[in-house]
Amino acid sequence: LAQEMMKLFQDRKYPVLFICERILPLQETESSPKLKECSTTQYADKFGIEWAVVDGNDVIAVADASAHLIDRIRKGRGVGFLEAVSFDHQTADKTSDPILRLKQAMIARGDINQAGFEILETLEMQMVNAAVTNSQAESST
Repeated sequence: LAQEMMKLFQDRKYPVLFICERILPLQETESSPKLKECSTTQYADKFGIEWAVVDGNDVIAVADASAHLIDRIRKGRGVGFLEAVSFDHQTADKTSDPILRLKQAMIARGDINQAGFEILETLEMQMVNAAVTNSQAESST
């Protein structure tokens, strides 16, 4: 069914971005040949659909690939296909944590510093706690 939809959408140049997630064991790496070798993008190739395979734990890679494919779609060039390869979160270590990786990338680019990130974390926790408190108050009335 997915192949039929891809073909139909590509033939009619519908503005659609297909997104698929594939989960690999943590010991696989983004340089592993399995990332593309076992990819469902082979179906996209079959129908002439532009595609990308990215590390699904890398927020920046997903955003960049999505932006490229969406730009293509907006220009009327048909369907795009994005496969986000993620790692098994059951056994994941800190290096595969997408939030930590985004934080490190933002600090490296100079978008934010460690102190700024800590402020954002504090604000986030305050918002979560306020939402929990509000929810508990509403459910008790």
